[in-house]
Amino acid sequence: MKAGQHNTQGTDVYLTADESFDMAELQRRIEQMKMGDPTSSPHVDDGQLRKIRRLNDAQLRAELKKVGIVAGPMCAR
Repeated sequence: MKAGQHNTQGTDVYLTADESFDMAELQRRIEQMKMGDPTSSPHVDDGQLRKIRRLNDAQLRAELKKVGIVAGPMCAR
């Protein structure tokens, strides 16, 4: 084995939640987030939005599946 190399084979390192990330840094980032009023995107196609609202659950699942989204139980819209 060359100098500076370590044999790490067979050694697993497990960290607790406190050790895996810096809580102070996380708290600082959360405080920096600005939560504002939701805004509607100017790029939403109103016709598409109306179409989506008219779909029943089975039709909506089928449309989502076309783009690779598998939906679970649907809630009331």
